[in-house]
Amino acid sequence: MVPFNKIAGCVVLYHPNSTVLSNIDSYYNNIDYLIVVDNSTTSDTSLINELNSFFPNTVYLFLNQNAGIAAALNIACKIAVEKGYSWLLTMDQDSNFKDNQLSEMISNIPIITSQFPDVGIITPQHVLHEQHIPKVSAKYTVRNIAMTSGNLLNLYAFKECGPFNEKLFMDFVDYEYCLRLRKSNYKIIQDNAIHLNHSLGNYKIRKFFKQKIGVSNHNAQRRYYMTRNSLYVAFKYLRQDRNFFLLALWNIVFWSPFIIVSFEKNKLSKLKSIYKGVYHFAVSK
Repeated sequence: MVPFNKIAGCVVLYHPNSTVLSNIDSYYNNIDYLIVVDNSTTSDTSLINELNSFFPNTVYLFLNQNAGIAAALNIACKIAVEKGYSWLLTMDQDSNFKDNQLSEMISNIPIITSQFPDVGIITPQHVLHEQHIPKVSAKYTVRNIAMTSGNLLNLYAFKECGPFNEKLFMDFVDYEYCLRLRKSNYKIIQDNAIHLNHSLGNYKIRKFFKQKIGVSNHNAQRRYYMTRNSLYVAFKYLRQDRNFFLLALWNIVFWSPFIIVSFEKNKLSKLKSIYKGVYHFAVSK
């Protein structure tokens, strides 16, 4: 059974606004040590001072560049492993726990590890912009994929499976890692009683013939990475997860263009970015 009494946390920043402090406050008291990795290109002295003031058991690392989410997570994992931590809470700057729920998720670790001794990640239910929370009858669910934010990463599994893939830079870093964990026979376990509030930039709900549709409004650069990286992950793990492969193709060929044309701005540049992502993936093979 994996020890659970040594838990570090990390949050990856990229030009955050002031809400990041209240987000950190929602989980800081439930972990032993916080690693803040700042991917911003300019340093915010005021933010650093407030971090030091409100969250004393914290290390702040300013990278002076956007090194990508994978690189930031690897830095945090390396520090946590060197300091002897068993689990690492991985957080985005736009996420928060409510009602001290992280404490409950941590207290469930021995129960989860007794039922699933091969657990690689414990994840909460992710609630986008405080949408309706789906009711799940089972206390725990085995998942195929989990978003990075709000996860408790088993650092023993990390040491076995290796670092996050920095070639992906951003987007599908979490998907690739979940597939890699599963390939090594680790499980992703969702604690259905725990809810993480997560914001996605310009995310909006739109209606199409009375059907509600989530629209991400990602910019052209993100569309490029989303396309290129999803193809990379889909083809790499094709034999392991054919459903993921088919979903990636569906999104690239139909769903993403449909969302962009129907609801988003800068349509042409985003569609060109999708084509560019496909092309760069193809020529890199």
